[in-house]
Amino acid sequence: MEPSDDKQAISEIYSKLKKEAGIEIDQETFRKLTVQGFNSKVYTARTDKEIIIHILNPVKEQIRQAISKKLVGVSKLIQEVPGIPVARFFYEGTLEDGRFIFVQEKLPGKNWGRRKIENGKIVDEFFTSGNEEYFTQLNKILATLHTIKFSRYGYLKQEGENLDGDYKSWGDFLLTESDLWFENIWQNRERGYELSEKALLDVKNKLSFICYRNKHLFESGAPSLIHGDMINPGNILIEESRISGIIDFEWSLAGDAAWEFAYSGNPGMDNFFDVCDEMGVSYDRDLFREKVKFYRIFWLIWGTNVHAEGYELKKLLFEDLVESLNNYCNQDSI
Repeated sequence: MEPSDDKQAISEIYSKLKKEAGIEIDQETFRKLTVQGFNSKVYTARTDKEIIIHILNPVKEQIRQAISKKLVGVSKLIQEVPGIPVARFFYEGTLEDGRFIFVQEKLPGKNWGRRKIENGKIVDEFFTSGNEEYFTQLNKILATLHTIKFSRYGYLKQEGENLDGDYKSWGDFLLTESDLWFENIWQNRERGYELSEKALLDVKNKLSFICYRNKHLFESGAPSLIHGDMINPGNILIEESRISGIIDFEWSLAGDAAWEFAYSGNPGMDNFFDVCDEMGVSYDRDLFREKVKFYRIFWLIWGTNVHAEGYELKKLLFEDLVESLNNYCNQDSI
């Protein structure tokens, strides 16, 4: 039976898929999944196969990045690379109320875990124990993903058959985009969790300081395909002791591999280096770790920007940003 909380949208989806994509859903099979997104609803249903339907209430950043088209383009690109289990997309579109929908095949397996808020912190909860083998598999997938290269940096845009970034350098991307993120935060400072002008100007000034002192950390090799949120265990599917799927490439971009670890660092980073060495791709480990710490500041500005009109996540991310920035400045002043 249809989930009762979104009947109008589901009815519209039935009609759109049948008319525009030739996909006819068995209405009795429509079910909401246990693990949901922060601003999306995720359902499963059956046609001649099992499919996943996402209904996304997009924030400004997702609209700006045209993420539905990007998801389809990235999926097609990765299909050509063995060793990365990703889903094929069958449809992307927009509902009458402005929400995005995209339909993909259902990959086998269950979510490895989830990202949640606990005791005023954003934490990753894993549904399994003894996760070393999963981290090894994940790092092999990451290392393979990063072998996919682009000519330019930044958020990926699908234009015709071309999928690429907009920026000539990684530094240009981070500095230009962070100005846009900060502008959005500033414009929404009184919405949701209120931010004072003084606090925002303090962040801006300290960011300028660490950027001036650490210009060398913007240097990067050829832009790699970055998932952007793969360290979130909710974006990883597991089945029978193996990773069976990687999902949610909405924040994917072309950039520096260290960005992949910018938020939570990945408990298996040493293993990532070992896996890369085995694949013939070696990193300066100390420099890589320093980049991760530096990029984390930008990641938190980006995260605050994404949730600029909200309360709880905006509060948690901004408080983390202030603390992390203060710690980084104190370290940089020694």
